Amino acid sequence: MRSTILSAVLAAPLLAGDAADPLPVAVDHAGPAVAVSAEPAGPARFAPQLLERFDSARAMDLATFVDGFYRTPGGEGYDRVLDRVARELAAAGFGEREGLHLRFIETEMITPAWTPVSAAFEVYLPDCPPLPLHRFDSAGDADRVMLPVHAPAADVRG
Repeated sequence: MRSTILSAVLAAPLLAGDAADPLPVAVDHAGPAVAVSAEPAGPARFAPQLLERFDSARAMDLATFVDGFYRTPGGEGYDRVLDRVARELAAAGFGEREGLHLRFIETEMITPAWTPVSAAFEVYLPDCPPLPLHRFDSAGDADRVMLPVHAPAADVRG
């Protein structure tokens, strides 16, 4: 599903061309043929400026920071990520300069936020040591997403 949506988003500038004088474009997709005008149209008008200023190391730093947390609304990781993104946007002038608005929409929590602390998923077989399948020891570990939200603490064997 994600790749289909991404393909549609990426193809949108190609589909916005001048129908009177289409230029064929070779793209690797399973859909119908696409055409563009000689001049960029739609969002394609802004792509070169964005590409010039895009800092892949900075983007990766932010993505790595965001990925280090279990994020559920109201949880500690969620709030830390929002704070970091707000600082980055404020440093770029959002919320400070005319035309660059920044607003957080807050809603009341119906239930308390939930952040997993640690968990292990192991198989127990007769006369064998436990066989670990997944485990995490802190909220930033990779397997932290193995639990559904609000999973109760438990020691279930059987």
